[in-house]
Amino acid sequence: MQLIKDKQFGGERPLFGTHDLHIDNVLITEGESAIKECRNIKATNCRFEGNYPFWHVHGFEIENCY
Repeated sequence: MQLIKDKQFGGERPLFGTHDLHIDNVLITEGESAIKECRNIKATNCRFEGNYPFWHVHGFEIENCY
């Protein structure tokens, strides 16, 4: 599982189509469907400010996120 830590993403679908991904302490700013058409995603300690952050995602775990 790839780890993305302490990063910031914005705009439309910045992580589109990713899989086997752990995002930790990531800020997703304005935009829609940041994590769309993805699978096996784990999000910990993240903040999602845009609309529909998880859209058509298969197998995900969310912990300590806002």
